[in-house]
Amino acid sequence: MVGDQEILRLKDHKVSLASDTAKVRELILGAYEKGGIRPPNLKDVLEPTKMDFKQAAPVFRLLQEQGHLVKIKEEMYYHAPALEDIRNRIIAFFEDNEEMGAQDFKGLTDLSRKFAIPVLEYFDKERLTVRVGDVRRLRKSGV
Repeated sequence: MVGDQEILRLKDHKVSLASDTAKVRELILGAYEKGGIRPPNLKDVLEPTKMDFKQAAPVFRLLQEQGHLVKIKEEMYYHAPALEDIRNRIIAFFEDNEEMGAQDFKGLTDLSRKFAIPVLEYFDKERLTVRVGDVRRLRKSGV
């Protein structure tokens, strides 16, 4: 047995989904894969599943635990490879620049403000960048 916060489980226990939930998982993951660095609206992702977020929350949690999705903020998720692409673009930008403004980031990614600000805040929280006034700088420990 292994203790995982307040839950005890067998050491070789793996979470699995019922077949109907596995279909929901594939629909959700497919929508985010297709969205790339411009993820779809949560409502649009859930529409084909005929579920609300409360019903689909365990699937989103599992996709996060498996490393497929990353939660940026409430109701905004990114496909992990797309977020890694953005991370690489940021690092490449800082090879030639000391600071990045919001417009620089928007030019780098072509993201609207709706996505750009939460993504920039996410990378601040992940300690890749640090906000200094209206610009961001690369944290030396973030690379």
